[in-house]
Amino acid sequence: MKCPAPAPDRHDLTLATGVVLSALVLALAMIPALMGCPTAQGHNDLLAALELSVWLGMGWTFHGGTLATPRHGATNIDTLISLGSSVAHQLAAHTDHFLGRLDQLHELRYSIQPQQLNNSTHSGHPQP
Repeated sequence: MKCPAPAPDRHDLTLATGVVLSALVLALAMIPALMGCPTAQGHNDLLAALELSVWLGMGWTFHGGTLATPRHGATNIDTLISLGSSVAHQLAAHTDHFLGRLDQLHELRYSIQPQQLNNSTHSGHPQP
């Protein structure tokens, strides 16, 4: 008689969800065909939402442990993991947000026609 397989517990489901979301973030960030999906800014917003989900979902035990340690006047590995992942998440979020804005400014700059530039002086007033 075979023993039934144990049901997956909450930690297994959290790990599986984190792996799937992380793989999706990696695919969206690295595969050129997916980089404009659905739009340039929408892509950055989607990446930010997925990154936030991974950071919160996978790290909630570490973040909770970090918040509990100051009461005891100590730090532990939870603090290190929480701090490191928080810095990495913030860096990724700001990079996605600001680089998306820089791409938009770059497109705007090069969408100006040369004759528009020739008809103005450096003071911003049109030449007679």
